[in-house]
Amino acid sequence: MPAPQAPQLVLFETVQYKKRGDNVLMEFFAYGNPTPTLGWRRVDAVGGNPVEFPASAKYEQWNRAMTLANVKVDDQGFYEVTATNTQGTDVKTAQLIIEDVPKYIKRLETQNLDQAPGEDVNLEVTWQDDGRNPVTPSWYYNGQVGPLIDCQ
Repeated sequence: MPAPQAPQLVLFETVQYKKRGDNVLMEFFAYGNPTPTLGWRRVDAVGGNPVEFPASAKYEQWNRAMTLANVKVDDQGFYEVTATNTQGTDVKTAQLIIEDVPKYIKRLETQNLDQAPGEDVNLEVTWQDDGRNPVTPSWYYNGQVGPLIDCQ
């Protein structure tokens, strides 16, 4: 019979960078004897206070893995896993960072212009972002950066 051993956790990834709309998988290995009891919580900082879990959170494989579907910027933060047995407790924290991608409201593909040579062409692109990473547009013509006349 194996000797009693305090839990030890090994996270697969301690920081995950995902885009809005991605699915996230957080998983780990837990060692120990007797077999540890596993639990998850979301916290506001490493070792911090509990925060509500996203509604899409699902636990798999005896709580050894957690998935978040279709993540939003609000889902980013710290996720903590705990393994406990009669010999002790081990806690590890993983951080989820959501890199927001701008949502295009008006795209170039929706514009079809038929201009005569020498006429001005006005193309418009509009987007919505989360304000954390402002978009800086660049216009190209024949592979070269073109002049920006009006950029709002």
